[in-house]
Amino acid sequence: MELSSLLHELHLSSSEKPLPSAPLPPITELLSRLQEKLIGVSSDSETSSLIGRVERLFQTADPDWLFSPASANEDGGQAALESRCEAVKLVFAWSLLQVTRPSLSPHLPRLLPPSLLLTDHYRPENCMLGVRCLHHIVLNTPAADLRQFNRAEVVYQALFKHLYTTEAAVIQLVLSCLLDLLLVLETPPSSLTPSSARRKPCRHDDVLRLVLTHMEAENKVPMRRVYASVLPPLVDRMGVAVCRHLQRLQRVVLGYLEIKDPPEETNRLKVLEVLQKTTRAAWPRMEGRVNTLLRCLLRLLVDVSSDSQLDDSVRHELTNQTLSCIRLLDQGSGGPVQVSLVQVSLTCCWSVGLHFCSD
Repeated sequence: MELSSLLHELHLSSSEKPLPSAPLPPITELLSRLQEKLIGVSSDSETSSLIGRVERLFQTADPDWLFSPASANEDGGQAALESRCEAVKLVFAWSLLQVTRPSLSPHLPRLLPPSLLLTDHYRPENCMLGVRCLHHIVLNTPAADLRQFNRAEVVYQALFKHLYTTEAAVIQLVLSCLLDLLLVLETPPSSLTPSSARRKPCRHDDVLRLVLTHMEAENKVPMRRVYASVLPPLVDRMGVAVCRHLQRLQRVVLGYLEIKDPPEETNRLKVLEVLQKTTRAAWPRMEGRVNTLLRCLLRLLVDVSSDSQLDDSVRHELTNQTLSCIRLLDQGSGGPVQVSLVQVSLTCCWSVGLHFCSD
């Protein structure tokens, strides 16, 4: 039976007319046909029409046909039921990811709830699938439609609680989605003009505060890399409002610069980038922290210069980024860095200090 005729007969059967005489194929077979049909469509209107008909099908179809409870009691029935559930989940996600702006917005009331349910699943793979669906919805739905009926706030709360997870793959997707969702919910503090109202604490502060808190106590390398990769854009969006988090941010910078991350030293490079952004944005508040930060940066230069296992390109990048941080600290604090560097007596740092002073 063709997919179009099957959908038509099932739609008719939702009324008081008799059921179709031909036996219905399994739901998994119907979903496979739906996938082939969606791949072959040539326009957004056809896609929307087909998704609408399938939506009506799931609303009106017999539950015993969708998920037969009797089949679970038969031999192998539970496995068949689980395979149906897996098929429904994957086809839903695949179908959603094919719909882009502006065709997605009219179907938002039907697409958002299943995506939220997937994010709440106890299995990490299902949770990740739900977060991918939510991220696709955020990227392909107008901000006004997301804010309508407080949808964006619901998505934010659903994602925020996943920041407490210990799965690196899950939290990486969650943080990436949150960065895009925050732009829908509010204006970043760095985008506010000097003449605007006082910068009050916002959701950006809540996310940054929680990320920094987790970074301080985290000892798993994959999690540390995920946090370090998301920290630069967060600090960049905060702008001068990062002053509210300087004490905690300083502890994170010092802790991450002390620990190696071979072979590419991703964590150290990202944290050096964070230090540069922070110094540029909050330079009036950095003078009292110069001595502590300078000591850590000089120690980093010693470690990099004495580490024979580092690749030359990585060593060169670390050295350049560290020197850039020292220059910014010197400019922001009014020059005490050069005075401190002249007093450095460590042989391995002396050439670096002279090179900096000559610049």
